[in-house]
Amino acid sequence: MQAQGGIEASRANQFVLLEALKSGRLAIEVEKAALGSLQSASISGIKVPQKHLDYLASKAVANQGDIGANEFLEGLNLQGLDATALLSNNAAIEALFYVSLLSKAGVVKFKETGPELKGFKAADRQAFAASMARLNDPFMAPIKAFISDTGKAMQDARIVRYPAIKEDLAARAASHAEQLDREYAMAQHNIRFTGIIPARDGLESIMAAFQAARQAIKGINDRLAAPTAGIQCISREFMDEQLKLVDPVVHVDSTRLDDLSPRCAGMFKDRPATRFNEGYTALMAIIGSTPDCSQELAASLVLYFIETKQFAVELKEIGNKERKEIRRKINQLVKEELARHLAATWPGDAGAFLAGVDKDEKLSALLPKVLKHALEHEERELMTFTAKNDIEGGEAKLAAAVAAYKGKLQAVAAWCDEMQGLLIGDYATAVNPLKESLEHQNQEIERFRSKLEFFFQETKSQEDKVKIRDDVKRILGEIDVLVNRFEAGMGLVLNKTPLDLEQLGKGLAQFKTQYQGLLNQLNEMLNRFDAFKLLNIVEEIKQFFEKRNEKVNLVANMVLVDLQENVVRITRSMAELSGILKEGKGFSLERGKLGDAAFDEKVAGIASAIDGAMTEEVVEDEFITKKRISLIEERLSELETIKKNLVDKRDKLLFRLVKAEDKGKFLEDRKVGECIICYEPITTLDEEIVVCPHCGRLGHYLCLAYWYEKYSICPVCHGKLTRPEDAVPDFTGGAYSP
Repeated sequence: MQAQGGIEASRANQFVLLEALKSGRLAIEVEKAALGSLQSASISGIKVPQKHLDYLASKAVANQGDIGANEFLEGLNLQGLDATALLSNNAAIEALFYVSLLSKAGVVKFKETGPELKGFKAADRQAFAASMARLNDPFMAPIKAFISDTGKAMQDARIVRYPAIKEDLAARAASHAEQLDREYAMAQHNIRFTGIIPARDGLESIMAAFQAARQAIKGINDRLAAPTAGIQCISREFMDEQLKLVDPVVHVDSTRLDDLSPRCAGMFKDRPATRFNEGYTALMAIIGSTPDCSQELAASLVLYFIETKQFAVELKEIGNKERKEIRRKINQLVKEELARHLAATWPGDAGAFLAGVDKDEKLSALLPKVLKHALEHEERELMTFTAKNDIEGGEAKLAAAVAAYKGKLQAVAAWCDEMQGLLIGDYATAVNPLKESLEHQNQEIERFRSKLEFFFQETKSQEDKVKIRDDVKRILGEIDVLVNRFEAGMGLVLNKTPLDLEQLGKGLAQFKTQYQGLLNQLNEMLNRFDAFKLLNIVEEIKQFFEKRNEKVNLVANMVLVDLQENVVRITRSMAELSGILKEGKGFSLERGKLGDAAFDEKVAGIASAIDGAMTEEVVEDEFITKKRISLIEERLSELETIKKNLVDKRDKLLFRLVKAEDKGKFLEDRKVGECIICYEPITTLDEEIVVCPHCGRLGHYLCLAYWYEKYSICPVCHGKLTRPEDAVPDFTGGAYSP
């Protein structure tokens, strides 16, 4: 209900007050002090008419005590009214509304003059609630219509393109919410009358209706305030400029305005018919503003209805020359709109970069330029970050950047679809070149990813090389200490007389075990890394083992020489012993001591020679002595085998060297001296040197094979490559092998 003063109010609340006054169980008291402070004032932002204030002031002066209910009703011309009369009596509703307002403000107080009534009949409660529902419907009807129509409109996200419509809906939602809050509070205030009239059921019912409507309006406000996904915010101005250029005939149906904005129902004041046809430019010229609808809101509504096809449009017949000029201008509009979109949604200085792009640049070239600029900036940022932090963090940022830019390309694709839906007729083809270029931009992002991944891989490779070098130095240092300790230990053993073969065997076995353990550590460590990372340190390993092997060989030779000398002495002594025994053959020792003094002297000489030349263990048995010597020689042979295995493993790590006589000429002819993959000088090779068929650059075969597993282009000229093992014969430069 709208009272004469323009106040929207529920007649149900006023009906409760009226029935309470008519019950004869209320007395009215006017607070003079409160009334005096209210002169020329308002309550909750609502101005109370002066005539009502004057009436209350006169009653307060004339009656020193309470005012009777009947007298009060008569003074306001409210006597004899019922629910049916209230439906059409706006003056009565206005009077009751302001009385309720003054009561809530404490100016007018109602006092019960009799005992509280209890146990209202169910029929009375139901009849009262039905009357209240009937009286509340006129107030709720426009609110329900607003909730329904706005809900439908908000299902189409395109409405967010028109700020004037959103502002209008938000203002109307706020107005309805204010009315509902006021009526809900007034219904709560009227609960006090439920002791004298059967109004509780009806009040609870309308309060529930107020709350439900208030919640629905809150949902509308939330949706108006929230960002809308899927809409790329092509501006309202673009729609207007396009329609001005094309100037189609618009088929207007003004009844559509009643659904979305009743305020604008009278904006076509010069067109009494609800349906008519008019050119777009002429239509916008005849739009007039109404007290509740601005011209901006009216124009936005027309554009919205055209976009949503609620107002149909029809292109006019024009000549080819004019059509071509219109298409050129529309292409320019689309390009400007794309530039605005990219400047608003892309990171960094995209806006400043776009400001410097040539205005005559084609639409299809705009996105590639912006993407290239953005990726170059991103590349610098990632490399700087990785240098200051770690590779893992850089790889994570790369993945995030790639995902972000692919998402932005998807947003551009959605923008193209939206733009195509806004363009009229065959002008919609203006965005086709841009849509076709999107796939190429995805490839550009993949190239960006590949380049940075290779950068990270190379950075990792350098770090690995440093780690390998440190680990190799540590193991080689331990080997150096072991060899020196072995050399000193063998010297002590060999300097002893007689030679301690058991100690010699233990020393050799211990050296073998420790030496083999360090070699295993070295091999295990080297096997963890790609072969091409070892190119720089293999030569160092080779030189180290050449020197250490010389020392081990020297010690081995010392042991062999010493053993040979001992064997010679033992053999000589055994020969002398055998000869002497032969000379004494046939004599019986049982007869006692021989009488031959010369024989006794020879036996004593043999014993002395044996004591000076060999240990007791060696004299014990010639076979045991030879067996122990054989065991020592077998262990020395094992050392030789270890040495040979080490050389074999070293050779497997080394790449074949380019012939010295060919290397200089080969590099001189091509003016290149480093691998295009690992950037190391081309001095040693595993298999062959491979030449790019497009630019003639060189690369290690192993490096190029590793590169090809991830990429299929030359890292320098980006020419397409095929698998190195399959395509070596196809390279114009051929393959070079020693």
